[in-house]
Amino acid sequence: PTAPTDGRHCHDADGDGSTDTRHECVGGHSLELALPATPRDAPGLPYQWALFNWNPHGHSPHGRYDVAHFDVHFYLVPREVRAAIRTGRCALLIDCGQLAEAAEPVPAAFLPAGYPASSPQTAEGAMGAHLDSRPPTSGTLSGQTFIYGAYGGEIVFMEPMLTKDFLLRHRTSAGHRTCEPVPQPAAWRIPGWYPTRYCTAYRPAERDYTVSLTDFAPSAGLRGHAAADAP
Repeated sequence: PTAPTDGRHCHDADGDGSTDTRHECVGGHSLELALPATPRDAPGLPYQWALFNWNPHGHSPHGRYDVAHFDVHFYLVPREVRAAIRTGRCALLIDCGQLAEAAEPVPAAFLPAGYPASSPQTAEGAMGAHLDSRPPTSGTLSGQTFIYGAYGGEIVFMEPMLTKDFLLRHRTSAGHRTCEPVPQPAAWRIPGWYPTRYCTAYRPAERDYTVSLTDFAPSAGLRGHAAADAP
């Protein structure tokens, strides 16, 4: 779609009685994706569902993310947690009464080096705060970046963010695939298996694109298990 948003998460921030879809809506076009249930005898995988977003005109902070891109959120919390984060007139259209909770710092042990513990200016309605290793003032996104999402002092999602141009380049690039390390915290609050890489690919046979978390390894809570390498 070329329209700025699907209109699901908007707020009349300036109180003029109308909604500007370019500046008073968040999330672009979104699709919630269910994940397969983890078998009882399998190691614990912490992900509960995924949220796929297409932003044809980008979004705030302007000068950083206002370029056509995709957000792929892998959520560690139930959908109800995300649904309870209301839109409003503060930060990136989050309810002002929830801004403090969205900006509550994440303990240092649960964040990779270089990521801020708190980012109230990137707290978004229907989402949470976005913690990026590069500050919003470091120039317009080109290619990709990896974001941790936080709410209430906890990590609630992990997010590969990639521009449309970066995705399309895989159609003609050698191997049709790019992989990067997932920045790792010192510890995970919830024991389980977590990815050490994320990959973007074009599959010629299927004529589609994929964004994936891969190369899972056990957290400290699962010592003794061998690491799993997912294709």
